[in-house]
Amino acid sequence: MITDRKLRLTICGNHIFTLRENTLSRIRSAKKILIQVPEGFKPCATRVAEAILAKTNDSEVDIDASSNFGSCLLDLEIVREYDLVIHFGHDRYPLWEPPENVAFEDVVYEPELNKEVLEELIRDLKERKLRRVLLYVTQQHKNLYGTIRKFLLMHGITVVNDKRKSLAFGCVYPDIAVLSNSVDAVIMVSGGSFHSLGAGISLGGLKPVFKVDPYRCTYVDMTETVRKVLKVRFGKIFLANKASNWLIIAGIAGQYRPDVVSAVKQAIVAKGGKYFIARCMYLTNATLANLDNPHIDSIVVTSCPRLPIDDLSDYHKPVLTPGEALYVLGKHHSYRFPW
Repeated sequence: MITDRKLRLTICGNHIFTLRENTLSRIRSAKKILIQVPEGFKPCATRVAEAILAKTNDSEVDIDASSNFGSCLLDLEIVREYDLVIHFGHDRYPLWEPPENVAFEDVVYEPELNKEVLEELIRDLKERKLRRVLLYVTQQHKNLYGTIRKFLLMHGITVVNDKRKSLAFGCVYPDIAVLSNSVDAVIMVSGGSFHSLGAGISLGGLKPVFKVDPYRCTYVDMTETVRKVLKVRFGKIFLANKASNWLIIAGIAGQYRPDVVSAVKQAIVAKGGKYFIARCMYLTNATLANLDNPHIDSIVVTSCPRLPIDDLSDYHKPVLTPGEALYVLGKHHSYRFPW
């Protein structure tokens, strides 16, 4: 359900692109506007641009064709060229303050979730005596939180977190560390496995994680998948145990985390090691291979902690998240994701 404060801009497939009234007023005064949409929504970009152009006073409306994986990673050079940047499909990343000319707007998946899926999930939860849960949603499914929470409560399943702490990012799951000991399971409402996998890794595989997919109208127990990934992560940690020379990958914009970089540097030096720092906007296997050399023993990615897990897990040297590196270096006494 779209709130009164949000206006329907356009529809693309089953998704509604919305605008807040405040952003609409900014559109009318902006001369140069840039549209950003996530990867899966790129085919909708021209339709969105047309809808925004219709609300301007003959302004220039451009489309950002570069990769868009999250609100933590904005090309600040491009952003500075525009009066207004409208970033659809991601909420503002909570660990970074973006430039003031960037507005974050919703993309809402319109169809309601099939209740039969929830009924099957509830039967599964009850059979396994999992009565207290954390309920998380992704940006496109924020409108489903209230409906799902109400349905769970009606059937005797307690949802511990409220709506204000329900929005998940790939490396941020609000209050998951604080509330994990008081819940039996986690329910993640999202398409794909990216967010549910992150929730499971954040819990160290200690609690069941269920993915509810509104697109496929299915739910999946992700617990075994999470445990398989964690086995790989502990293998990487074991390989990094004897590392002396480290390559630290530091990102840009919301993925530049100087405090994390500093903590890793200090831990390496304290163990008698040496480090090199490389700045990178988009890190790939090819980029890393081009930079790597025989003197580097292990790599830690302080930009996006999902890259070592999802994109670089098959690299021939251990590529770690900051939390994994600090575990290897003796600063953490148990596995921790991400920091």
